[in-house]
Order: sequence, then structure tokens, then C-alpha cells
Amino acid sequence: MVRLFHSNITVLMSFTIVILLFLGGIAFPKGGDEKNVDTLVSELKELADELLKEGLYRDALGSYKEVLTNVSRLSEPELYAHLRLNMGVCYLKIAEVENEVDNLYQSIYAFEDALSVYTAGKYPHNYGIAKRNLGIALWRLSLFQDREKNLKLAIDAYEDALSAFAPNRYLLEYGETLMKMGDALIDLSYIEKPEENLDMAVDLYEQALEIFTIDTYPVQYAAVQNGMGIAYWTLSKYRDPRENLLRAVSSYKESLTVYNFEKYPLDWAVTKYNLGIAYLNLAKVGENTKAYLLMSIDEFNQALIVRTLGDEPISYAMTQYSLGQVYEALAEVEDERVNLKKARMSYIEALKVYTPDEFPMHNKLVSSALEQVEIKLGE
Repeated sequence: MVRLFHSNITVLMSFTIVILLFLGGIAFPKGGDEKNVDTLVSELKELADELLKEGLYRDALGSYKEVLTNVSRLSEPELYAHLRLNMGVCYLKIAEVENEVDNLYQSIYAFEDALSVYTAGKYPHNYGIAKRNLGIALWRLSLFQDREKNLKLAIDAYEDALSAFAPNRYLLEYGETLMKMGDALIDLSYIEKPEENLDMAVDLYEQALEIFTIDTYPVQYAAVQNGMGIAYWTLSKYRDPRENLLRAVSSYKESLTVYNFEKYPLDWAVTKYNLGIAYLNLAKVGENTKAYLLMSIDEFNQALIVRTLGDEPISYAMTQYSLGQVYEALAEVEDERVNLKKARMSYIEALKVYTPDEFPMHNKLVSSALEQVEIKLGE
């Protein structure tokens, strides 16, 4: 009850700030009334911080910008850095829903600006936070441009953050940065030095699991286990396929001890899909082919409970295509026509999303698979 009241007050204050900004900004006192200016700056900064905590990122950003017009980096460096760091967080969050590249660039500029004040020696915690957030922004930017360059910059930023987050000082932040760096190394493994980067990712995840146990930090534990599963699955392409795939399966199952359908449906579905892919790959490396294919089908069908055409169309299409691949493989083991028809149905479902205009490459891939199935069926 207290939380609800507090939240409503915040929304009301936010609305007031937005109206003032719309009407031309908050009028700060002029002509030497420094005490009143300082008071307004302090109040607006506190409001912006509260808006950020409440997840009202656009309103918080507007307030931070207003405060920044009255703050000098030279005379008030700590306040200036605080504003720029939190502005970076706002841009990073806003990038999740609109103008992703532009907002990611703004977040990067803001974090780098904050780091002109937050040095590792004087402000280790804030330096580490800024560096970690910078790494996140660069990692996300790598999805759109300069992939190798931005991934390496992200990894450098994470390394700097780790040097500030010594595990005996900031344990939680240290563990989270280990996990983020592991994720970036997996991505880099697709570009260069796959085994080396994947081995480093596994090592980082193992370190993170010393901090994130299932009892103390279950959600982080599950995320690390899922990352570990991806690392082992990717590593199976380069060496010891069966052993690494079994390790991947074990990690995904550990993740699912936390990611249940009721509480974490999206994470549950992602992990179920990953598990299905691992079983499909295990079916291709030798033993227990039919058993692994049937397990793969079961995992994909469970993932489709969440990954529906209406709610998660891209994930739906991805899962249907993978399901078609499994049915094709199963057709080589038993009930050829029955399973080929199921494969055809899955490919047709995938093509409901993978249209030629929106997803030309995916459409070509699935259409080719569908054509091959129809040739096998003689239809």
C-alpha cells in the first residue's frame, strides 16, 4: 500500500515536470539567487532519480537534461557525472523500444562523459558501473554495425569494470559483469578464435556461478546456466561434439530449475528451444538418434505454448522451422510419410511469418526445405 501511494505521487510529479518542460522549461531564478537555484537543481535531480527508479525513462531524461543546463562539470564534477551516468541509463532503456541505434550512441556518449569524472582510482564503484553500462551499450550496438570492433570495445569495457569491481568489494556487480563479458565472448567467437573465446566464456561463467548460486541469486544463476549452455553448444561445433552437447543439455536443465513456465514464461520458452536444438544436434552425432529426436520434438512443442504466432511471431517461425528439421530427420528413422507431412506442415507455418518481403533470406531457406520435402513426398 505504501509503495502504491509513493508510485502515484511520483507519476503526479512527473506529469507536472512534463507540463513545465512543454511550456518552455522550468524557470530557474536569475541574477545571483544561487541558493534558490541550488535548491531547485537538487529537487529536480532527486525527482529525476526517482523517475528513473520507477522506470519512467523519458520523463527522467527530460528532468536530467533540465538540471544539466545549470550544472558545470568543472565546478560540480560529481553532480555532473551523476547526471550523465543516469542519462546514459535512460538512453539505454529507451533504445529498447525506439530509435535503437541513435539512442545507443547517446548512451555511449553519456557514459564516456561520466567517465571523464569517474576515474578508477577516485570513484571505483561508479567507474565500474559506467564501464559495465558502456560495455552493454557497445555490445548492443554491435548487433547493428561494426560488429567485431564494437564487440571488442565492449569486452575491453567489461574488463575495466572487473578491475574496479574486485570481488571482495562489489560482489554482485562483479558477477554480473562476468556474465555480460561471457555473452560478448560467445558473440565474438563467431567472428574469430572460436575455441579460445568460447573457453574464456565458459571460464567466466564458472566464476560467476561461484557468486550466483541457486539459493542466493536464482535468476542470475539461471541466466548464467543458459549462457553456459550456449557456450558449450557452440563449442560442440569445433571439438568433442557429444561431450559438449551433453554439457549444454545439463546447463539448460539447470536453468530450467529456476525458469519455470508460471513465473518466467519467456525465459522458459527460450531455454526449452535451446534444449530442443541441443537434442537435435545430439541425434546427429551417433547414439540414441530416435530418442533424441523425440525429445527435441517435445521441447519445441513446449516452447510453442509461449511462442505463438500472435504473441511471438518471429520466435514462432524459428521454432516451427526447427521442428520441421526434426521431423525430416525422424522420417529417415521411422514413419517416413507421416513425419515428412509433419515437417511440411511446420515449414508452412514458418512461412506465415517468413514472407519474401520481410524476411527474404529466411523465406528462401524455408521454401527450399519445403520444396525438398514435397519432392520426397512426390507431391
